[in-house]
Amino acid sequence: MLLTSSSDVSASACRKWIQSLSSSAVPKFLRAASLGVQLNESWIVGSAAAYIWNYSNHMVSQGRQHEIVTSLQAVLDAIKAVEIPR
Repeated sequence: MLLTSSSDVSASACRKWIQSLSSSAVPKFLRAASLGVQLNESWIVGSAAAYIWNYSNHMVSQGRQHEIVTSLQAVLDAIKAVEIPR
């Protein structure tokens, strides 16, 4: 029988909570980016891109970037569509 410490259980619960939060937040930010494109408001798209990056950058540091390619591609397409100034 394998015993887990309470810190292992807490860390696991925390990871699951963060994954759940990211899973629900990123689609909402993608929707905001889409609305920004429809309204031709680059500041909305830029803000959505920043939030998506902030909610997803832990995945890059964990070597899981392949899981967010679709989201990041959608953000890049939105940025191109509204021509955010450099």
